[in-house]
Amino acid sequence: MRKCASHGAGAMDLSLREAVSNTFVWVHEGNTALEAMRILCDTRFRHLPVCDPQGKEMLGIISIDDVVKLIASERRRAVDFYKCVPSLSFFFSHEISAD
Repeated sequence: MRKCASHGAGAMDLSLREAVSNTFVWVHEGNTALEAMRILCDTRFRHLPVCDPQGKEMLGIISIDDVVKLIASERRRAVDFYKCVPSLSFFFSHEISAD
C-alpha cells in the first residue's frame, strides 16, 4: 500500500510484481500471539500468513484483530485464575479509588 501511495496517480499503472513487498513475512503455528503481534506492529501489516515451520505450505491467514482478541482472552483467563488464588483474591475483590 505504501509503495502504491508513493507512486501517486501512476499507482494504477503498477503491475502486481511492482506493488508487492519483496520480503515474505510469516508466522508458523508454534509462534505465540505476542510474537505475531510484534511482527504485525513492526511491519505495519494487518494480516500474516501462517505457514508450516519450514515456510513451504500456507496453513491460513491471521489478522491483527484475531491476535488482539486472542491476547485479550488470554489476559482475561489469567485475571480469572488469579481471582481464585486465595492469597491474591484481595487485590481483585476491592475497588481502588482514584481519590
